[in-house]
Amino acid sequence: MSAGPLDRSRRGSERLERAVRWRGEGIELVATRWEPARHPDRASDRTERHVVEFMLAGGFAQRTPRGRALSDPNRAVLFRPDEDFEIEHPDRRANRGLSVRIAPDALARWWPSGAGHLERGATLELQVASEAFLAARALAVRSPDEPALEVGARVVDLLGAVGATASQRGVNARTRARLVHVRELLLDPCRAAPSLDALARAVDWTPWHLAHEFKRCVGVPLQAYARSARLRAACTRLDEGPMSELALAHGFASPRHFSAAFRREFDRTPSQVRDGA
Repeated sequence: MSAGPLDRSRRGSERLERAVRWRGEGIELVATRWEPARHPDRASDRTERHVVEFMLAGGFAQRTPRGRALSDPNRAVLFRPDEDFEIEHPDRRANRGLSVRIAPDALARWWPSGAGHLERGATLELQVASEAFLAARALAVRSPDEPALEVGARVVDLLGAVGATASQRGVNARTRARLVHVRELLLDPCRAAPSLDALARAVDWTPWHLAHEFKRCVGVPLQAYARSARLRAACTRLDEGPMSELALAHGFASPRHFSAAFRREFDRTPSQVRDGA
């Protein structure tokens, strides 16, 4: 199916804009966009399908009966069929994402491992590896002339590339909420990066306790998580201006430092990603 202009779907029309990029049997790929000037900061809804929401720029907080999660460029969030949820946009920055929406009776055909993620009661987020982020970015802007067979195979690869986050067993709800809030404070990659002291004060922890709990519960060190978020935000803007401006806007001292960090993150240069290599 060809990609049409972004329009508002009937369900959840006040919450965000959606554009179907591709449809298969029991599955669809949808580009999403939320703009602070046009959509509310908070909305409630439910979905009839399993949804994996990949965030390409910005982020949002999700609250369900299972708890609270944050969708950002490092983490995808899961929505279950017929489960009430609430969405919040804590920093009111525009965001763009990609939804993979799977009918309940098609889950085993398109994403066999998804059943395991969805059966774990506490599973709200999935880890998005660098390659999976690039795949989601490419699918969100796919050419309408691309053969359906190729798109379907790329969607299967994308779903297969996401994985479970660090185990949340033994992590109480208050700790999870604090760590979500820390990640919310990192959502704007163009804002001056907060210090470890400032982040710790925001959740009433010591710097040592924050660093320790973040790595234990999220699975990566706080500074590595923040760096990945900045690089992924920059990745969505590679065609918007000179590399020097992009590097400085996302907290890197020079284009050389930015390019080196980008290559470590994505195993390719910014120009290779921009040109689709």
